[in-house]
Amino acid sequence: MSNVTTMRPLYAGIAALASLDVLFTSIILFLGGIELNLLAARMYNAAGMPGMAAFKAACVVLALICIEAVRRHNPALGRRTGEWALALSLFPVVVGGVQVLQAVPFMLMSGRP
Repeated sequence: MSNVTTMRPLYAGIAALASLDVLFTSIILFLGGIELNLLAARMYNAAGMPGMAAFKAACVVLALICIEAVRRHNPALGRRTGEWALALSLFPVVVGGVQVLQAVPFMLMSGRP
């Protein structure tokens, strides 16, 4: 199995977590929360949710390109870099997920969709 094939699940995981980050962020912003990533917040203020989502997607693409470049020169280091990227991608998803779950009871009590 080639190194690219073994990296696909890692790349897919990073992309999936980035999608969850955008989803949770959009829910949090809808509920009146704020974007904690300062660069993403600036994009949101300048271009709204589509602009912020595009910014976050571009960041993920850049990260995947960097991981792939490292992997081509040193497969073991590329794999470790991808694993670290996946682990670090969990942080905003967990924080956002907890915030969304905490907001659900308040949404239900207020009758807000």
